[in-house]
Amino acid sequence: MTGFQSKRSMADDKLFERDLAIGYLTDSDYKYIMETDGGLELLNSYLQFGFKGYENFTDEELKAEIKEREWMETQ
Repeated sequence: MTGFQSKRSMADDKLFERDLAIGYLTDSDYKYIMETDGGLELLNSYLQFGFKGYENFTDEELKAEIKEREWMETQ
């Protein structure tokens, strides 16, 4: 299991750990930006319009982001 996968599995645990969720989402964004064709578009959007940062997300927003990533991975 890679560090990325272990952070994801910990973020998915029933006991929600904010720091692990933020770490997972940050790693996921970094991987997407660096390894996919659409990554530079995402980075451009963040630079042009801003991004509030995962530290400023509520727990519910973090959980929703994680669920969205899981859905995207199955597509």
